[in-house]
Amino acid sequence: MKKRKSNQRSHNTSDRWFHFVLPITHYPLLMNVPPEDRPILEQMAIECESLKNEPPVPVYLPKLAALALVTQIQLALRHPENKGWNAEQGKSIARELQALFNKNSATYQILEKGWHEEFDRTPANGKTEVHNVYTLYEMDEAGNQREEKLLSFFRPQDWGNPQRWHYHYCRIEIDRYISHCHVWQEVRRSSIEAMGLIASTLFGILIPGHERELCDRSHLAEDDFWLPEWGEMPPYYYEQEEDF
Repeated sequence: MKKRKSNQRSHNTSDRWFHFVLPITHYPLLMNVPPEDRPILEQMAIECESLKNEPPVPVYLPKLAALALVTQIQLALRHPENKGWNAEQGKSIARELQALFNKNSATYQILEKGWHEEFDRTPANGKTEVHNVYTLYEMDEAGNQREEKLLSFFRPQDWGNPQRWHYHYCRIEIDRYISHCHVWQEVRRSSIEAMGLIASTLFGILIPGHERELCDRSHLAEDDFWLPEWGEMPPYYYEQEEDF
């Protein structure tokens, strides 16, 4: 969450950064455009033609931004009219970014599901509806706030601890997508403050998301734990395994 003071990037990137090379390719002239727009598009086509011989552009991204970019491209590609060159380039870039994650990681597996529409959850109203978790780790072992916070997309295993975790919920609807956002934070805040702290991430609708029971406070996941002093223990939810 901490901003870097300099825009310059060292070639010796740390674990917080991904580096990949973006090739420059030809951008075709858009057809069937109004006459008043044709001059600027023709000029754009000339400029893009000159880019064909340009070298690749190095791009440096925070790891979390790379994840957000993949999910945003997946969301854009769900639009039925998003076809052709732009869509192909977007998918190519997203696939390249996805390959930067370990194939055995949960993050990679969730991103892979995002390419397959059969994993979308589409209710009767025609909208794709998902549940997502945002867990903000802010405290160190000594109980002091970290200088750099860590945002995870999975619920904490000790979420039932009322002394540590504070739960917030919001619903975001964009076009034909509905995202139920379940937010867990270690610092007590109002819901408005809690959502505002990670607002830019909330609008990245992560597909396919998680089961609702593994996001809110209704059920325990198989790997969660519960202590008697936290109150009545919720039932366990056993997630069905899916092949993909």
